[in-house]
Amino acid sequence: MKPLKPRILEIAEFSRRMNYTRLGLVFCAGLAREAKLVGEFYRAKGFEVVSAICKFGQVPKEKLGLRDDQKIFIGRHESMCNPIAQAMMMNAAQTHFNVLLGLC
Repeated sequence: MKPLKPRILEIAEFSRRMNYTRLGLVFCAGLAREAKLVGEFYRAKGFEVVSAICKFGQVPKEKLGLRDDQKIFIGRHESMCNPIAQAMMMNAAQTHFNVLLGLC
């Protein structure tokens, strides 16, 4: 099986056919540069884009029961992503369709 179009273009075409005008873009902090390009792509296609980085609504790892020695950077503050806060943000922004980019 070989796709005919890249997924990013399929999403734009699907959204246009569904008369969606406001897209949500929820992305991983490690893909911030790529998210900027994706947002620019959809804006160039005529969509309004609302974005939320994965650390929006962050929760300290300690609050979730992780010990300091279980963190990536021991002795420093680390936060977990908060997909519930991201979804609430997209709901508040009244996005019509949400695109997830590189989330865990």
